[in-house]
Amino acid sequence: MDHSWRLLERGELLKKLFLLMTILAISTCLFPITEEELTTLLLEEDYHLKLEHFLTDSPTTRAAIAIVNGLRYIETVRPYYRIRFIDSYEHVEREELSEVLSIALEIVRVNVLESTIKGLRLLAEQEPVDLLEVISLRVHFANWLTTGAPEHARTALEKAESLRTRYPTSFFPYKVILVYHSTSAFGVREEFLRMRELALENLEGDSILAVIVEGLYRLGEFDMVIDDFSRMQSPEHQSTFYAGVSSFKTGDHDSAEKLLASIDDLRAISPRDLTLLFFVRGQIAEDKGDISGAIEMYSKSVQHDSNNRQALKRLALAYLKSDEPNRETLARFYLERSNLEDFDPEVAQVLRELRIRVVGRVLVTQILPLAAAVVITLIVVEYFHKRRKRLEEKKALEENGDGHAEAR
Repeated sequence: MDHSWRLLERGELLKKLFLLMTILAISTCLFPITEEELTTLLLEEDYHLKLEHFLTDSPTTRAAIAIVNGLRYIETVRPYYRIRFIDSYEHVEREELSEVLSIALEIVRVNVLESTIKGLRLLAEQEPVDLLEVISLRVHFANWLTTGAPEHARTALEKAESLRTRYPTSFFPYKVILVYHSTSAFGVREEFLRMRELALENLEGDSILAVIVEGLYRLGEFDMVIDDFSRMQSPEHQSTFYAGVSSFKTGDHDSAEKLLASIDDLRAISPRDLTLLFFVRGQIAEDKGDISGAIEMYSKSVQHDSNNRQALKRLALAYLKSDEPNRETLARFYLERSNLEDFDPEVAQVLRELRIRVVGRVLVTQILPLAAAVVITLIVVEYFHKRRKRLEEKKALEENGDGHAEAR
């Protein structure tokens, strides 16, 4: 009886929870997005996906959709988002928007459809309202990543630090600060490590860990990369790459190979890092004595970056260790292609030895036989020349003898 009563109570509780969740979901759909909600939304990582929670067809929601599409175009430069911005912008009833939302929409429009310079100038003229500050942060950060201009980096950093204090649990300000201090020439290592601690205290999930792992990798903190990577629940391939190379740098080659070999979608790795991925795997294979595996990995490294001099060098030296019939020819080809002869004594020495062998081989297989043939030919010619001369002399003597006889 008591057991049945408890089951009944549990069922009633589940019904109440389901009803509460339904009410919350419906209320989210019934009310349009506010400026405050849009501000908070734009500070999240996947803000363009989370906008789907606001399904009402209202002027503010349509404006928010246009702003989101415009910002996505500014950040990705994908024509798809530009088309979506134009389409959504045309359906916005701008006269029904608040002043701040109207200004925000105009700033995004100018950046997307006119020019970045004009858009940034318009941003600089505005009062420091949070929604406009967030848009300014995203625009300056995107322009810094695109152009590398330090003024964009400094402005993005200032706005990120200001917004972080007011939105301490939002993702994007931490990302901007962490990226700045791990990649900018003006970044401070200690400030990155301090911000890492704050981010781990205030945020959860793989997204912020991915930013931290990349930053630690850029700073050469390979042990910390491995530690923070181990906290991730479902790491993406790029984070796995950083952890794999970091394991290699710290001497754990088995873990490095396991991590790097687990990356099955190479499109998820930046092109700049792909050549290093295969280069590291080539070194691991070579250290284990797997020369054919090393040649395969070094070749892939060169395929992804034909100017990777170290990969060309290691590929050439690996060929010299192989059983390939044309190993010396291939080694010489890749060493000469690396253009390291004037800068790397090892390359210069190997090339010198290979060229001496080539000269010796040409001498033995081509020049000496040719010279011998020439000498033999000359001897034969000389022999027949002398024989012919003797015959001619003999004939002349005989003719002279006959002439004397007739004269007598």
